[in-house]
Amino acid sequence: MHFSVVGLGPAGTAASVAVLRSGHSVECWDPHGPHYPPTMGAWTHQIPQWLVQHPQPYLSQARPRVCGDGWEAVLPETYVILNPETLRDQLRNMGDAQSLSIHDQWYDATNDDARVVIDTRASSSGFAPVRQLAVGLVLPERLLPNDRRQPVLMDMRTIPGTPSTHPTSNDGVSTTAYPAADAPCRMTFNYRMPVGQSQWLIEETIVATLCRGPERSPHSETAQLEYLRWALDRRLEQLGIDPEIARRHAVREEVVSFPVAPLRRRLPHVVRRNNGVTSIFPWGSASGLMHAATGYSIGSAVDRADEEISWAAHWARYPGLLQRIVGAMHGPPGGWVAGWLQRRGLGATLQLEPDEMRLFYREFFAMSPPRIRDYLTSSHGLDITRSMVSVVARLIWVMIKPDGHSRQERRTQRSLARRTFMSLLRGSVTPLPRRQEMPELKPG
Repeated sequence: MHFSVVGLGPAGTAASVAVLRSGHSVECWDPHGPHYPPTMGAWTHQIPQWLVQHPQPYLSQARPRVCGDGWEAVLPETYVILNPETLRDQLRNMGDAQSLSIHDQWYDATNDDARVVIDTRASSSGFAPVRQLAVGLVLPERLLPNDRRQPVLMDMRTIPGTPSTHPTSNDGVSTTAYPAADAPCRMTFNYRMPVGQSQWLIEETIVATLCRGPERSPHSETAQLEYLRWALDRRLEQLGIDPEIARRHAVREEVVSFPVAPLRRRLPHVVRRNNGVTSIFPWGSASGLMHAATGYSIGSAVDRADEEISWAAHWARYPGLLQRIVGAMHGPPGGWVAGWLQRRGLGATLQLEPDEMRLFYREFFAMSPPRIRDYLTSSHGLDITRSMVSVVARLIWVMIKPDGHSRQERRTQRSLARRTFMSLLRGSVTPLPRRQEMPELKPG
C-alpha cells in the first residue's frame, strides 16, 4: 500500500517510519525537509524500541524536580530530551529508493496516487485562541552555578518584583470570563534542562494563556513574550546568573508559541486543503494529538505511531468509511472523552491567579506518581478523571486541615484553597472561547 505523509516534523517523521516498518511505501511532502523543534522533551515510557535502539537516542535524560515556595519534589518518571538526528537517521535507514521518497514541496493531489494521505500540519483555525508561550536561552554550562545544575521541569517559586494583581485593561476588553488572561497575572515557571554539548536550556514559560487584542495591549502574544523576557532575566538573577552576561554568551534564544487547545472537528478543513482527497488521516497537530492542558505532543506522536498507522492501513480499504469515522474516532490520546476532559481542565486552570496556580500545582505534584502520570500522558478518560478528582479532593482537604503553625497562617491557607476550588469549579463549566467568537478589537 502507498501512503503520502504531509509535513515532516516529529509527528510526520514518526508516521513515515511507522509506514515503512509496516512494509508499505511512503512519499513525504515538506519544502523544509525533516525539521524539528530545537528541544524535544518526552517521558521514557513513550519512547518506542525502534527509537531507543539508536546509538544516541537522547541528548540527556534525568528524573527532573518540581519546586515552589517552600516545597520540592523529584518526579519518579525519567524525562528525556530527544536527539533530533535520531529521527532523521531512522527515516533514512528504514527506506530505500523504492519505498521512500521525499519531496521539497507541499502535497499536490494531482501528482500523487497514494491510497492514504496522512496530514500532520497544524491549522490555527482549528484551535481555540489559547497558546503556550515560552522564552529561553541556551547557555554554556559554565555560566550555571554548580548547585543549580539539576534538571528542573517546573520551578514555580515567586519571582521578586512580579505583579500580583490584575492590571487595568486598556483595550476595552472585559476579562470577566477569564480574569487570569492578563500577562502579568499568569503564573510563569522556569524549565531547566541539559541539552547536550555541555549546554543548558533555561526557559521561562506560561503553560497556557489567551492571546488577543492589538499588539500593544497586555493580552497580545507580543506583549506576553516581552513579559516573559523580563521574567527570564529576573529568574536568571534568582539563579545567580547576570542576565547581561547570559545574553552575551547565549548560544541562541528559543521562543515557543503554539496553540494548546484543539477544537473538536477539523477534518473538513484538512480535506479542503488537500484538494478534496477523501482518504485523509489527520495526525499530530492536525488530529488534535496535542494535550489540551499541557501542550505535550511529541511523546504521544512517537509512542502511538505504529498502532495508528496500522489502523489507517486497515481502514484504507474502505475510503468512504475512513473519511466518515476518522473525524469522530481519531483524535487526542484517549479519544474525544479524554480531549473533552483536558479542555475542561484547561478552562479551569485559565481561571487561576498566580497564588492559586501555585497551590494547585503543589497539590497536583503531591499526588501519587500514577495519578500524575495519568493526567499528563494517559490515553484513558477514566484515568484522567481519577487524577482530576484526586487533586480537587486534596484542595478540599487543605480547606478542612490547612497548613501553617499559627491561626493566621491556617486562615490564609484555607482562604486560598477555597478561592482555588471555586476558580476551578467556575472554569470547568465555562466553555473555552472559539477563535471566531473573539470580539474584534480596536487599538487604543
